[in-house]
Formats: sequence, C-alpha cells, structure tokens
Amino acid sequence: MNRVIIVGQKETGKIALLKRLFEGVTERSDEDDNSGLILSNVPLSTRYYSCNLDFMVDQYADSNEWADWCQEILGVEALDLREAVNGIIFVFDFSSNSILQDLTRLSEVYDQIEQEFLLRNKDSIQWEGIKLAIGLSRSPVAQQVLDEVYDTSLEKGIELVDLSIDSQENDYGEAAGIRRVKEILETCSWPDVVKLR
Repeated sequence: MNRVIIVGQKETGKIALLKRLFEGVTERSDEDDNSGLILSNVPLSTRYYSCNLDFMVDQYADSNEWADWCQEILGVEALDLREAVNGIIFVFDFSSNSILQDLTRLSEVYDQIEQEFLLRNKDSIQWEGIKLAIGLSRSPVAQQVLDEVYDTSLEKGIELVDLSIDSQENDYGEAAGIRRVKEILETCSWPDVVKLR
C-alpha cells in the first residue's frame, strides 16, 4: 500500500489541494472537521507506472495541538503507522506565528520515521518517503519571514513548495507550485506500483 499523511492547520485547504492534484477526487468534507478522513485508491499515473495512493487527512487547531499531534505520532502506539507511511505532507499558512517551531517538530517526526526505516532496512542509506511542506498565504507576509521559513526547511531537509505564487516554474525553469507537488508525488519510490514499460 502507498500511504501518505496530509496534515495541516484547520482551513488550510488540504482537500482542495488533493482535488487540484488528482482528477476524480470528489470526496466532500466540511473543511472545519476533516480529521481522520481517508481518501483511498487515488490513482496516480506516469508514463512509467501507475499506482493508487491512500491519503490520511488530519488537522490541528493551533501550535499546542500540533505539538500534541507530533508527540502522538512519535509514540509507541503509532509505530505501525510510521512503518506504513510513505510520506507526510504538511500544509501551513506562512503567516502562522509558530511556523518555525512547527517545522522543527515536523523534522523530528521525519527523523524518527527515517531512523526506524534504516533499522529495518540495513542495506538502505535513507528513507525515500516524501518530506514536504506546502505553504500558502492568506495575508501578506514579510520577505524576512519567508526567508526564515525557507532557510529552516532547507536546514531540516524538508522540501518547501510555495502555493501562494501562481507561477508553475521558477527562474531556472524548474517546476514550482502545484506542478512541483505533482512532480514530487510522481518521482517518489512507491512500494506498490504497476510498471507500464
């Protein structure tokens, strides 16, 4: 199974994001209460393979709830989930006062998943799951804040995609925005695929 957790603060458009990424995602949910929602068998196809993804949607209200969420997923009870997940997509608002602290907590979750993966897979050098933070802006954000968020993400080994920018390409001709998110999903090493070539 190919499983991804998509988590973010309430009203950050997690379901809307999935609808933009995948045709046929028609799941309707009250955006204020989509914790625990699972979107199963979402098709992903490239010219090389096809597969189905399961998205487990979760959310939190504030930084304290985010700290609790991270602590819970790092707990012994969540070991099976950590072993089964192929990525975590963190959706956030750049204007959040706690975003740097939130990214640090997210990094600790990724680190734990990777350490456990390497213990189970002695021949591997790294976990090849998705470490992705998707930022959006509902209000103007100072450039200094954006720079700090980018620097923290880079330092923590988390890819950051800014959805508040309309462009689908950066200054170097590389994919950006929603196009980059799709590219990340398509290039992930999914364990359960049907090869087409």
